Amino acid sequence: MRTLSLLLVCSFALMQTSCGQKSDRKSPPAKTEISMGDFEASINYGQPSKNGRLIFGTKEADALNPYGEPWRTGANEATEITLSKSVTIAGNTLDAGTYSIYTNPGENEWVIAFNSETDFWGRSLFGSPYKEEKDVFRINVTPKTSESVTEAFTISMKEVSETSVSVTMAWDQTSVAFDMIF
Repeated sequence: MRTLSLLLVCSFALMQTSCGQKSDRKSPPAKTEISMGDFEASINYGQPSKNGRLIFGTKEADALNPYGEPWRTGANEATEITLSKSVTIAGNTLDAGTYSIYTNPGENEWVIAFNSETDFWGRSLFGSPYKEEKDVFRINVTPKTSESVTEAFTISMKEVSETSVSVTMAWDQTSVAFDMIF
């Protein structure tokens, strides 16, 4: 009986340390998911916080994500979207599967790239691992400015119709969105 009690206590302690730990990362992992009938989509990303920094702007203003430079669209590992079936985004087809998402923020226009390479850290020691030639396609979107501040970078998905989902990326006072039709 004593051995069983000791085993239960040790198991509980091990479970607390392995399952109950918080991430040591400054930017915790985040995920958004949607399921509609036979369509499922998920986006995994690192969720950095504003912390009083200028997020989007010019390099001269010391923006975290300068206009005209590729951004991994989050923190840590590359942001990845996984689709259970093919979708159309701004007239382009993205087949079922997993893709990384990169963005190129601009003051009046952003480029969102869906890239075929996945499973890597968002930035390497010697620059970004992003390879433009691996883009499946790119779309241009217009950023919107909000009066309110989104402290932590957030990606959300919501149903627009029975066959359409809107994806929104928001951080600081800026957001961009695109629709996926399946």
